[in-house]
Amino acid sequence: MTTGSVAEQVTSVPGELHYLAPESTVLRRFTAPGASINTGSYESHVVPIRNGRPVQDSFRLDTHGFELLPHWSAVTDFTNKGEVDARTCAARPRRPRTRRSPRPHSSTSTTAPRVPR
Repeated sequence: MTTGSVAEQVTSVPGELHYLAPESTVLRRFTAPGASINTGSYESHVVPIRNGRPVQDSFRLDTHGFELLPHWSAVTDFTNKGEVDARTCAARPRRPRTRRSPRPHSSTSTTAPRVPR
């Protein structure tokens, strides 16, 4: 199936996507509580957004860089905030971070000062 025939089979809706502008050579994002700064500049482009499910068998990872695979969610009603919160990763408590024990240092060398690692 050619790309043209796939695009012709699927309806589309216009969507605005933001792409990194060609003049942005360095992209950095600095984030702190309550603020973030982005050094890149973006351009808005209206592009067709298509549902790939009707032609999902035509996509191959080696050819297109992605594949559409079946997936079933544990959430059955995405309009129910309680269910979404209870079944998503954001709702699960994080494991506490464990502190790494310091590396043992050699006590045989007494002439050189110990350098922190």
